[in-house]
Amino acid sequence: MDYLILVNKDNNLCINYVPNDLVSCEGTKKETLCKEAYKKFLLLKKDALKNDYDFYINSGFRSGQIQQKVFNHYFIKNFNELKGNFPFDDDERLKREAYIMTTKRVALPGQSEHQTGLAIDIECYYKGNYDEDIADLGEIDWMRDNAHKYGFVLRYPEGKAIITGYNYEPWHYRYIGEEYAYDLTKRNITFEEYHKLVLKKH
Repeated sequence: MDYLILVNKDNNLCINYVPNDLVSCEGTKKETLCKEAYKKFLLLKKDALKNDYDFYINSGFRSGQIQQKVFNHYFIKNFNELKGNFPFDDDERLKREAYIMTTKRVALPGQSEHQTGLAIDIECYYKGNYDEDIADLGEIDWMRDNAHKYGFVLRYPEGKAIITGYNYEPWHYRYIGEEYAYDLTKRNITFEEYHKLVLKKH
């Protein structure tokens, strides 16, 4: 398994690609993840619990077909919102605007890291209580400071959308292995920059 595979708007997977080492994740949702990434996530979760921080995988592997459904859902949502604000505007123009809005947040099929089985969206709990506004939680600070020790990196950092192609997502982490995660975190750069500056030299 290539833990360093770069998937973004310029580097697409085949829409039918499925990793061959997916395993089921514990919890209420039927999520799957690549075996090594899930093993390290469980270690992360165990250590986080020592600080009363609890994480669950909200989303792991997504097929290209599922990603299309996710994209369509948010496209329709954005279009309806625009239509509600500008009811007399041209629908085709609003569709174009909705498409652009959606691509800033949601990947097209083949362009989503979730299809690698190496990306996770996390849910955060504090003392058993779920909080949707995770950006301000201590859990997010803990993840930012510790995720690299388990091979995970924050994939879409704040203020880096021009490089990553996506707005800040404090819940989205990507497994790349401990050695590279330590190095990337120390350099304080995005995975795109790391690929260009470091990995292409190997």
